[in-house]
Amino acid sequence: GDVYKRQVKKFQDTLRKMKSEGVKVEVCQYALKVLKVAPKTIIPEVSQVGNGFVSIVGYQAQGYEVVVIP
Repeated sequence: GDVYKRQVKKFQDTLRKMKSEGVKVEVCQYALKVLKVAPKTIIPEVSQVGNGFVSIVGYQAQGYEVVVIP
């Protein structure tokens, strides 16, 4: 109900702030499909990539590190 909606909004606001500070946030479209999450429900501040694993490998090849948010 309302508690869930407030928590989602708080999380979305945090993601928007992170994006404004230069953090890249991506979601895997394959995971969305498996978890039955409609891509249109993802806020625009989160980039949708075809395959998150391939994206991670690409960033690591450029010298970036992965930060996992549990």
